[in-house]
Amino acid sequence: MANWEFKELNLENIKLKVYSGVYYPAEDTYLLLSTLSREKGNYRKAMDIGCGCGIITLQLLVNGIASYVVACDINIKALYNTKENLLENNVYDYVDLLQCDITKPPFRHGRYLDLIVSNPPYLPLGEEIAENTLSIEDLSWYGGVNGRSVIDAIIDFSSKTLTRGGVLFLVQSSISDISKTINAMSRVNLKGKVVAKLHIFFEDIVVIKATSNVTGD
Repeated sequence: MANWEFKELNLENIKLKVYSGVYYPAEDTYLLLSTLSREKGNYRKAMDIGCGCGIITLQLLVNGIASYVVACDINIKALYNTKENLLENNVYDYVDLLQCDITKPPFRHGRYLDLIVSNPPYLPLGEEIAENTLSIEDLSWYGGVNGRSVIDAIIDFSSKTLTRGGVLFLVQSSISDISKTINAMSRVNLKGKVVAKLHIFFEDIVVIKATSNVTGD
């Protein structure tokens, strides 16, 4: 592993490093953490889409929200970062790490996930930015021309992999149309609602909780 620069971060019972070039936890991260801290159930199989430094995966395991997590990210550096933090907090044995692009998921079909969490890139690209010029770090922020390419991919993936009663927690900005997300969820048997909101400057950051009401496997 390369000797990457990092910053240290401490959160109550979790200690971690954040490598340079990996998304640094921000207001949207903490809104999701706060929302998850109120979850009472234990989910058997979970997935953290866009795990970054692993802060959400750690929350799921250390606080007993999930028993097993697949942590995935398009950025290989993020996966190394997550691995180090999992080892430091003694929960590495309960995680599988996977490098992937969720818009082209290499996962098997079938309903095998009880929980999906994601703080995806949701900012739309400006006209001055070409999508094919984005760096791997830029992909932590920008979700395509309208900010929805990753959001829509997560909705589609969740609709095909969540068990009946399974739950998706998705972070989003009002910039990329919250009502459009909830409507898209309803079309694929996901009942979504906003469960947390934070106003920052010119936008609202929300957490949407969607429950799978699929009628069969």
